[in-house]
Amino acid sequence: MAWRQALPRLAAATTAPAASLALCEAQRKTDYDLARHQHGKTRVRVLKVRREGGVHAISEYKVETTLFSPAYDRVFTKGDNTDLVATDTQKNTVYIVAKRTDASTPEAFGVALCEHLLKEYPILSGCRADVESVEWARACVDGRNGAQPHVHGFLRSEPERQVASVSMTRGQGPKVESSIEGLVVLKTTQSGFEGYLKDKYTLLPDTQERCMATEMTASWNYAQLPQDFGAARNNVRRQILKGFFGEPATGVYSASLQESIYDAGCLVLDAVPEVKQIEIDTPNLHYLPAKLLDAVGEKFEDDVFIPTSEPSGSINCIVARGAGGRPTTTAPTSGPKLSVETKPVSLNVADAQARAAEEIRGAIITPKANSCPMAVRLAWHASGTFDKNDGSGGSDGATMRFAPEREDGANAGLGIERDILQPVKRAVPEVSTADIWTLAGAQAVEVCGGPRINHAMGRKDATSGAQCPPVGRLPDASQGADHLRDVFYRMGFDDREIVALSGAHTLGRCHKVRSGFDGPWTSNPLKFDGEYFRNLMTKDWVPRDWDGPLQYTDKESHSLTMLPSDLALKEDPAFAVYASKYAADESLFFEDFKKAFEKLISLGTTAAPASTDLDDAAAKVREECMHGSLEHAQTAWRPGVDANSYDAGSRRTALHKAAFWGHSHIVPWLVDDLGAAVDATDSAGDTALHDAARFGHANVVSELLARGASPNARNAAGKTPGEVAAENGHASALRRFLEK
Repeated sequence: MAWRQALPRLAAATTAPAASLALCEAQRKTDYDLARHQHGKTRVRVLKVRREGGVHAISEYKVETTLFSPAYDRVFTKGDNTDLVATDTQKNTVYIVAKRTDASTPEAFGVALCEHLLKEYPILSGCRADVESVEWARACVDGRNGAQPHVHGFLRSEPERQVASVSMTRGQGPKVESSIEGLVVLKTTQSGFEGYLKDKYTLLPDTQERCMATEMTASWNYAQLPQDFGAARNNVRRQILKGFFGEPATGVYSASLQESIYDAGCLVLDAVPEVKQIEIDTPNLHYLPAKLLDAVGEKFEDDVFIPTSEPSGSINCIVARGAGGRPTTTAPTSGPKLSVETKPVSLNVADAQARAAEEIRGAIITPKANSCPMAVRLAWHASGTFDKNDGSGGSDGATMRFAPEREDGANAGLGIERDILQPVKRAVPEVSTADIWTLAGAQAVEVCGGPRINHAMGRKDATSGAQCPPVGRLPDASQGADHLRDVFYRMGFDDREIVALSGAHTLGRCHKVRSGFDGPWTSNPLKFDGEYFRNLMTKDWVPRDWDGPLQYTDKESHSLTMLPSDLALKEDPAFAVYASKYAADESLFFEDFKKAFEKLISLGTTAAPASTDLDDAAAKVREECMHGSLEHAQTAWRPGVDANSYDAGSRRTALHKAAFWGHSHIVPWLVDDLGAAVDATDSAGDTALHDAARFGHANVVSELLARGASPNARNAAGKTPGEVAAENGHASALRRFLEK
């Protein structure tokens, strides 16, 4: 039979992969485009038990993983499984990550899982983890003192679900979307619906009194990730309920379900600064008045209703920062005169910059391309037109959007980067294009391994090309030292700054179709380091034999490039002093480039050059306290540094960071020596004591209590530090409060 005749051939294929691949290709006569593909594992269940003494806490998750790699095209089109991470391996990875992490929230577990996958499998360009929490509540059991929470007993909760979707692209931080699904709510009064369009098809009567119910799904993403996903999620949920129900004792009148969910979204953005936008989806659950009672002699008194689930309205809205506000009074024009006050969505400058930076990083590094070098070039060229003599030019205005600056040959190819950054403007409309361009350059330097570039906001966008500077102000790479000094002195730079800024050539390469030149300056054009100066000063450079303008190539490999303006740094005695120093000392180059680039991108703006040295020192102190390095924190500190300074957006101080990570030895230095405020609150209303309690750092709790930290302070969730410790099952930390 035919199947028997095929057996030897199939057996050979299983022992010879190459033959098997050839067989697969042979049976396919045509090749169509692979439009999309997906490879992952779904419905992986895991339970994590966290034990501290006799008190246990649990988390159960349903996990789905999805992996992305350009190499996986071959799996589908060629049958080549060489680099494929098997779905069984992905399943096992879920258990490994659960073992190695605390896994206390679906968001944190998803982030840990994505980070593990990208670290373990370099072939991946990105991954996604969708994590749904299976809700358990601690059981309450009658004891000697009445009903008490059981130390290791749990009950399955209601069908409300907590979900997180975490995605990561290699080289970038995680993007997290959190969701609440199946949140069923009902209010028995203070809801009406009237004044809507009516025609011959309308049967629904106006009403100022009805039951209003819905099954909500709320999804939100973050401008910056919160320190505590659980606290952020709880706060979002409380604000949604407040928007729907109003204050506990008085409630709030709703003219429509649409109004209620918009109010809820505004309350979320006001209360949780890390949230960028929130989408709320609400199918109506109708409870219809039982008017049939009148027909059988009973009077309907708004007390009996008939539940119906189909058909239902489908009502959805997205509330986002920068999307505008509305009048603060939301009282209906008719119906009971009850109102709720909702503030317009607002965002401070630091938060706006943090959100824009996150969007920028996602735009300039994608699975398709890394445009960091072009982002630096855009920021450089937008700023490098400044003239100190008349104040014209510079980064203010983003005038490269208009002719004649847009058509300047020196800016050839930058339209691509301007387009790449356009979605950032749509995502953060309150940030100017001019700020986005310069911030993108600063971010690109840092993500490529260079120094952190401070950036000040405040640039405005021009509305026409009237502000465009004259063409020809940018450096000409075919010129020498005199030309460089003419250009840079006009902007207010000295020789040292000229050489430092020229070090930007450590990123990227030349493209003949843009500048006329061709080739890279370094062996890794996507890494910001000191190789440009090392190559310039240590290699022998000879004119390149080619059909383009004069440029130089290294005599040894003929693979690297230097331009006439680069060689000027080596040949001019004054320039060569600094180029030699940077070739020998990369940290010195980083330090000088940082200062010069911060100055460059601030030229021609009302935004002062980024932050002060004290700002940098304060940020360094916070970072070292987070890592528990007292010696390095003390080295970074200098007179004038504010011990209560905090991170933009999260408002977390050095004391918060030390407490969060359990560094009790940092507390006396911050509080006793520097005067740090023990009860300073972050954006979630948490004090350092809340952070220490949340993670069971009993020694930190003792240090803070001994220095006057309030055990009665309540965070945005309404919890004291002791209640937070109990909620998370940290008996040893809780005992420190009881002993106080």
